[in-house]
Amino acid sequence: LDLENIKENPGLRALAKICLNSFWGKFGQRPNQTKTEIISKPDRWYQVLLNSKLEIENIVFLTDDLVEVSYKQINEYVGNEHNTNIYIAAFTTSNARLRLYTMLDNLGEKVVYYDTDSVFYIFDDVEVKTGCMLGEWTDELGPGVHITDWVSTGPKSIAHTDNENRTTTKI
Repeated sequence: LDLENIKENPGLRALAKICLNSFWGKFGQRPNQTKTEIISKPDRWYQVLLNSKLEIENIVFLTDDLVEVSYKQINEYVGNEHNTNIYIAAFTTSNARLRLYTMLDNLGEKVVYYDTDSVFYIFDDVEVKTGCMLGEWTDELGPGVHITDWVSTGPKSIAHTDNENRTTTKI
């Protein structure tokens, strides 16, 4: 990276975060997903219905000629997926959780709310090291901005107003 060319770009940052979360999610994906199939041919219908390696979860007769079948493989027949890696997924999750717990421990009773990757706290001359790199904490409000009004109805449900009279709601 050329440090001279790094510029703030919230849209690109959000896109990168989505890509990284999707990539991590793929590593932790269960290999035995339910499959849903619309069947119109009787031979395929019997092939699915009589397959001892499949567990039928749902059958819906859509018309006289169409049936929707949801099924998954019985666990002992699930193959090894080469695009998943439970160790990387577990490490990513545990590393993020340890970083969160360290921050919560440092802030103590000043914490108002926290989620998977964010902490809201009462600023009382507390120094929180922030940065713009992966794994670093960021100040999402901006320099000189602080929350004046706050409400939370539970997990993943917050709203606040800042000293520049901007309101943010996340549900």
